Amino acid sequence: VAATLASRVVGSNRFRVPLMVGSAGLAVVMYLGLGLVVVGAANLVWWLVTRRTAAPAGARAAPAPSRNSRRLPVLRSLTVLVLALAVIVTGYGFVRAQEVTVTRTTLAFDTLPANFDGFTIALLTDLHVGATTRGSFLPGLVDEVNAAAPDLVVIAGDLVDGSVADVGAPIAGLTRLAAPFGVVVTTGNHDLLTDPTWIGYLRSLGLTVLTNDGLRLRRGTQSLTILGINDRDGSGTAAPDLRLAFKRVGSPAGCGDAFCIVAAHQPAQALDDDGLAGRLGVALQLSGHTHGGQLWPYGYATRLEQPMLSGVAILGGVTVVTSRGAGTWGPPVRVGSDPEVPLLTLRRA
Repeated sequence: VAATLASRVVGSNRFRVPLMVGSAGLAVVMYLGLGLVVVGAANLVWWLVTRRTAAPAGARAAPAPSRNSRRLPVLRSLTVLVLALAVIVTGYGFVRAQEVTVTRTTLAFDTLPANFDGFTIALLTDLHVGATTRGSFLPGLVDEVNAAAPDLVVIAGDLVDGSVADVGAPIAGLTRLAAPFGVVVTTGNHDLLTDPTWIGYLRSLGLTVLTNDGLRLRRGTQSLTILGINDRDGSGTAAPDLRLAFKRVGSPAGCGDAFCIVAAHQPAQALDDDGLAGRLGVALQLSGHTHGGQLWPYGYATRLEQPMLSGVAILGGVTVVTSRGAGTWGPPVRVGSDPEVPLLTLRRA
């Protein structure tokens, strides 16, 4: 939260290093707090055991300093150890957060048109370009994606954590993405909340932004449909509307015999409206949002909100691919959830 607010107040290009160090310190505090809870529990158990065994029944209890003579030094040592571990784990997570890898997955569908057998999609999510983003992050990421040579690049939300004025210049680097079928972008909750002018700016760069809209991709005489719906946290005209997207692409009744892909920021959107996506015939949904938990054990809390953290799952009859994301939100740290760019290869079963 502090990093997001800072990006709006001081801009993404000012005080980047202090903000990165300060926000990483939040992770140290979190892990220190978890460790101190464990130390406190150990202290309580030790105190209870010592109290019961300090003296036989009917005998005079030992003086308090005697009972605590061993416990307190051990607890002090454990506290120092917890602090050291919190710093080490955060440092490890900081390094891991900078190492984005391309993860390859093959998905088979019997409804995939034969001409699209072997079609590849690079899924970019949760870049969160903002106050704590290194200047080399986005250019390096673009190089990684281009080296994978996908047919299509899909950016499934949470691209930014700052205004167009602050981070518009580095975002313009996305125009270097090279794919025969172009780059498709849909919105995430941070994009909607940060600056509503982002949609127009991204379109001015030549990127295809799908806000409850879609398009058809053609190979020879065959085609597949890709739709992008707004994030489920959007409201009013920014609310997600899958039926509207189908209507705009010329298929108001749903997919029919066509092969349909939906880019929706949150994996839970496959289950929204009583599983509307599955009932309309959507075969594949591309999502992010969860960061795979980002900081262990925060993923357990994320699972209370989302049906999956990462990977591939069938939700409401739809194959859902959820990326751990390439960036970070808040602390630029990842523990137990390495950043990734899934490269999906579609095969005809």
